[in-house]
Amino acid sequence: MQTTVGACLRLSPQQDQLWEIERAEGGAFFKTQCLVSVDGSLDKRCLEAALADLIGRHEILRTVFQQSSGSVPVQIVGDGAPAIIEEYDFSDLDAEEAQRRVRALYDNLLSRNTDLQTLSVLLIGVSEFKHSLVICVHSMCSDGAGLLNLVKELVQAYQFSGAGSCQVDYSRQEEDVAQYADLAEGFNILLESGAGRDYWQNKRLRGVTQIPLDLGSRRQPGQSFSPAILERAIAGGLARDLEYIALESGSSLKDLLLTCWAILIWRVTQTSDIVVGALYDGRTLDGLEKAVGLFARHLPVDIHLDACQTVIDLLKQVNRALDEIGPRQNYFNPKLAFQHSPTSESSSPYSVSFDFFDSESRVCGSGLTLAFPPRSVLMTSVLTKNPISPSISARLRPAIGVPTATSCRPAYRPSNA
Repeated sequence: MQTTVGACLRLSPQQDQLWEIERAEGGAFFKTQCLVSVDGSLDKRCLEAALADLIGRHEILRTVFQQSSGSVPVQIVGDGAPAIIEEYDFSDLDAEEAQRRVRALYDNLLSRNTDLQTLSVLLIGVSEFKHSLVICVHSMCSDGAGLLNLVKELVQAYQFSGAGSCQVDYSRQEEDVAQYADLAEGFNILLESGAGRDYWQNKRLRGVTQIPLDLGSRRQPGQSFSPAILERAIAGGLARDLEYIALESGSSLKDLLLTCWAILIWRVTQTSDIVVGALYDGRTLDGLEKAVGLFARHLPVDIHLDACQTVIDLLKQVNRALDEIGPRQNYFNPKLAFQHSPTSESSSPYSVSFDFFDSESRVCGSGLTLAFPPRSVLMTSVLTKNPISPSISARLRPAIGVPTATSCRPAYRPSNA
């Protein structure tokens, strides 16, 4: 269904929460960004045409957000503008230096504190048949899963460009696009229906949401937020052990890593009852798997830790908590869920969160192979920032094809034990 251009539409619950966080952060603009490696002979004109068609096809990519004095914020679908493509050529540099500069451009785009009204794209030539593509959107327009879907659709649009004409024929597409504004209204109606609000309204979180963190630096009120990323690869042997533990426990690698993250927070802070904001992609309804937009949200996982537990015991506790909140994610209202929790100066209820991305690493079409390198962690909005104390978020992408192992260490202790 196409929305009337220029109409003022309600924000989705996810957008509304992010809007409030952006305002609390002094008008900062949160971004969703990814780095894609492109192998093959790339036709720039066809790439531009494919990007233009995606913007025309998805209303959310040509949506702006406004709030008049005394009114509620709204989203307005515009006619659209062409994607902004910045071109760079590092083909005369050696491979290591070229990749260093690619990463620098990626970080620079992420750190720009500018409002995004459409797609921002960096096209970086690394060699004759190898490019890097950085795609960035306002997080009000898409989450990480949506950006992955957009990249897959970009390959499809590029593939459907006809015989050198660089015009995409969407009559050959398999299905119509679900427009985000329509879905947003549906989510609002669902949230207001009361069907699942009793659970969140009556839930009592016993854990601490604002966990005291001492990471060596503190941000003063009004100071702009600049994300810092610390990357650590999990060694092959440990990765195999984790795969084995998850398999033997009837759980998943994602849930096991969340459990390990909780253990680490406990050891660092000595806080035995904690609440971790776990990312859910929000695509629970039929047909939303390929949707582009902001559906993700962090739900509170209440976790109790003590020295008598084993990793398996704690993993089972985490599994139970996730099984309880997962089916109720479409009814999540943070104002209800945290009404009984201690208030803080934070613009978000969590000081600690956990994100996990398990996605296809390659997309192929029209002689091109688009791959997501190991370092191209999708930069979804960090909804875990405190203007006074720092916050941390684990963003993990699993290794692919890791074989199982036969050893594990199930017990753990706090750091002072």
